[in-house]
Amino acid sequence: MQAGRARQIILKDPTKAREIYQIIDAAAFCEGYYQIYAKYFDESILVNEDINNRIFRDIVFDTKERKDAYWKYDSLLSGYTYSTPNPKEAKKLCDFNTTKFEKIQ
Repeated sequence: MQAGRARQIILKDPTKAREIYQIIDAAAFCEGYYQIYAKYFDESILVNEDINNRIFRDIVFDTKERKDAYWKYDSLLSGYTYSTPNPKEAKKLCDFNTTKFEKIQ
């Protein structure tokens, strides 16, 4: 859901790419935490397969207009450098309460 909400921001105004890329990346870092890094912090792996991947993008950007918005967004990010958070900090980038899912395991 977080990735879907983030992608909607691209569709609204892709020209604000530099302002919104952190929101977009936060979904990927959140997923990565629960797919890869959680086990290193004695937490459960909650994601077993890629969610925020190319197939997901193809579903969201399924029309020419939507693809054009994505490519506009993507091209405006070109030429800059971006950092990734410390894996332990990636959990904080989830935009929902993760504790209710952690208790299921």
